[in-house]
Amino acid sequence: MGTAGGLGGGRVNVSDLDDDLRATAESIASDAERLKQIERAKALLPADDPRVAQLAREAELLIDEMESKATEQSLLVDEAGSGT
Repeated sequence: MGTAGGLGGGRVNVSDLDDDLRATAESIASDAERLKQIERAKALLPADDPRVAQLAREAELLIDEMESKATEQSLLVDEAGSGT
């Protein structure tokens, strides 16, 4: 198993970084699928249906989570690259 220089000068296992990147990517993909379902459901409802507001809020929260995960993923990529 290889290691890479981690944040703060520590050593980080490259395999662990790979696993973290893979898990984050899978989580983002799952969130994207859920977002797709939400948007399809909203499209089928009339604009004055109260479920539209609920679904819109769920989509907003999900997008916020996806943004955080994407930022985390970028940091992991940077961390992995710092050891090469």
